[in-house]
Amino acid sequence: QTDIPLGGSFALVADELRDRKVCDLGCNQGHYLQFCGPGSLGLDVAAESVSACQARGLSAQRHDLNILPLPIAATADGGFVVPGYASSGSTLTRRFWRRNGGSWSTFDHPGTTPNLTVVKELRDGSLVVGGSFLLSRWDGATWSNYGSGIGGLVRALHELPNGELLV
Repeated sequence: QTDIPLGGSFALVADELRDRKVCDLGCNQGHYLQFCGPGSLGLDVAAESVSACQARGLSAQRHDLNILPLPIAATADGGFVVPGYASSGSTLTRRFWRRNGGSWSTFDHPGTTPNLTVVKELRDGSLVVGGSFLLSRWDGATWSNYGSGIGGLVRALHELPNGELLV
C-alpha cells in the first residue's frame, strides 16, 4: 500500500521498476523507493530520510550526493557496495555496506578519507577503493594500501586482463 498517489512521470515507469534493483538517489522518505524491486537501495544526505526509509523496511544509507562520481560498485554476485561513515562519539570511521541477495554486511576502513571517488570489485572478488591520495584493497578480511599513496585524486580504476590495475 502506498501513502502517495502515483502520478506524473513516475507513474509511467513504476511497473518497469517493480522487479528491478534500483539505486534511488535522494530517496527522501522512500515514496518512490517503495515501488522498486528487491535489493534496491536509497541514498540520501539527510539522516532523517534514511531513518524514515528504514522504519518502512526499505534499504537506505546516508551519502552526500554532491560528491561525484557516486562510489557505488556492482559485484559479481549481483549485489553492490556503498561507502559511507559510521560515528561513535567523536570518532568517525569510513564504513562500507555490501548488499548480497537480501542481506547487508558491513566492513570498516581504518581511514576517514573525505573524498572517496571510486569503488571497484576486481575479478578475484577483492574490493579496491580510491580517493584523495588513497588507493586501498579489501580482500574480505584486511585492508592493504597500494604503495605509499597516490599523488592526487583517483578518478577511475581499470583492471587489465593480467590483473594489473590502471589508475
